[in-house]
Amino acid sequence: MQKRDLEAGFGERFTQYYLSFLRDVFGEDLPDRSKIARILTSLGDNASVDEQVRSGRRISHILGDALGGLATSPRAADLSASVNDHMGSFRRENFSDFVDNSFDFSTRRAPPRNDQDFLFTKINHGFWEQLVMLYARSPDAEKLRTIMASNRFARMYISSGFLFALQTLFLKAAVHGEGVIDLREAGFAISFGNGTLSSAELKANIHADFEALQVIYSGAAIGSAAFFSALFGPRKMQVFDSCYAKDGLLYGDLEKDIGAWLQSSSRLVFVVPPHLQWIRYAPAKDLPQDVFMISGTKVHESWTAALYSVSLQMLSRLARGEGVTIITQSGVFSALLGLFLYLAKRDFLSGKGGVLGFFDLGQILDMANQEDGGPWLRKRAASIDEDPLEVRRRRSMLPIPPLFTTLPDAERPE
Repeated sequence: MQKRDLEAGFGERFTQYYLSFLRDVFGEDLPDRSKIARILTSLGDNASVDEQVRSGRRISHILGDALGGLATSPRAADLSASVNDHMGSFRRENFSDFVDNSFDFSTRRAPPRNDQDFLFTKINHGFWEQLVMLYARSPDAEKLRTIMASNRFARMYISSGFLFALQTLFLKAAVHGEGVIDLREAGFAISFGNGTLSSAELKANIHADFEALQVIYSGAAIGSAAFFSALFGPRKMQVFDSCYAKDGLLYGDLEKDIGAWLQSSSRLVFVVPPHLQWIRYAPAKDLPQDVFMISGTKVHESWTAALYSVSLQMLSRLARGEGVTIITQSGVFSALLGLFLYLAKRDFLSGKGGVLGFFDLGQILDMANQEDGGPWLRKRAASIDEDPLEVRRRRSMLPIPPLFTTLPDAERPE
């Protein structure tokens, strides 16, 4: 694609492509498309967090009845029924069999040739448990709704349409086989925990682990199996194991993969919340590194604007032939972003353009600002002697290489 072609109308073409995606999510009767388009195109380059949140709210207001209709749609009813069916069939003592009947896990590694796109995007336990909490009809679910402030998750995932956008992307990204649905081409990974243990380790050790973690693993297994069964029926899902990121960090594979990947990249882009505004990848000091900030608390509610804004910038660079590596911490939004970019590269750019690398590293990135980050780094070495699992104790004692750091004050632009 010629640069002048890009400048002549790339943004307009992408906006039409994005509106088509919104129609897939909300239905053909998408209200006031021209007004939504004006809001999106007004975001400009590298829209601020506040601009994304405000624009997301404006779009949600326009969508109005379309959003409300999704919450009571057949798709929502199917998910609710699937959650309750899986709740009824689940027995913790048969956890391993339940998982094996629903998932086929593969190990993730970057391909040896860096002229191929590479994606690693994941959803760990929290989202899957929250689906159970939101849709299950049981006394335990009622307790969870009280404890976990379910209204907040309903706003994040249901009232915003985020859940249904995620479903739409999975339907588009799935590769159908005999009795299986393959999501590995899109780089998708799952963990029933926080990605510290592999699925095999978790299955082998679940009954020896803390009671609270057994509940988490069980809820995540039920929620994830129910989610995909509602979309694809009773077929096994082929996915990657989410432990790739944290295992790769501790054992060195992640640094090797990112290092090899950056050889074909013109630029490294972080998509992160504001507490990581000054993050840098330490081993690649000479490579241009940009930070695109998204909201740390409202990105799921404002996904319509955030997804458009980030994707427009990334796809325009790919269209110019630039190799782009994206490293992100963005909650479940990372799965939405990774799947959307995978499909847009395939369909909107017809598979052409620069090479795309996408690494969803989550709380690993908090090593650049541990004080304001999540709990994983702070807690991983705490109370090692009290941990019931030898496999987790061994990992807790491994040093973490300082891959991500913070730009010194003297080098920050005023």
